[in-house]
Amino acid sequence: MYLFQEFQVNAENPLVGLEGRLKLLQRLGKVLEKHPSFFGTDNLRPENMADYILCCKIILTTKQLKPLLY
Repeated sequence: MYLFQEFQVNAENPLVGLEGRLKLLQRLGKVLEKHPSFFGTDNLRPENMADYILCCKIILTTKQLKPLLY
């Protein structure tokens, strides 16, 4: 199934920015795979990073997060 089908996009129901959303999701997937210590290995989920920070009582600054996102 394609993203436009999931969002039910068609001529009568357009979605502005669909390509950008797709790129964002693809980039998120790459970040999740690249940093298993933050996001897990078996079940890659963005919220695993919050669990990691809370569990380890870590405070990450914007400067520390930037390399993770780019």
